[in-house]
Amino acid sequence: MFDSVDKVGDTILPGAFQKSLEAGVEIKMYYEHSRLLKPGKWDNLAEDDRGLKATGHLTRGHSLAADLRAELRHGTVRGMSIWQC
Repeated sequence: MFDSVDKVGDTILPGAFQKSLEAGVEIKMYYEHSRLLKPGKWDNLAEDDRGLKATGHLTRGHSLAADLRAELRHGTVRGMSIWQC
């Protein structure tokens, strides 16, 4: 979400993602910031008036994706994290 302070004190401003999105940079879906754990892929990433809107699919048959799907449905996972690699 734009203009909100996260737990490490960072604030993301509107337009923060636009340059990468316009350049067509491939953004991968990682789990817990691990480049080894890719439970799915993003179908669409775009800025809206609230923040970065992400839609994607979890990989069927992938054990981590099944666990993550269950956590999302249960409400255990309520958000996502971003980082530059």
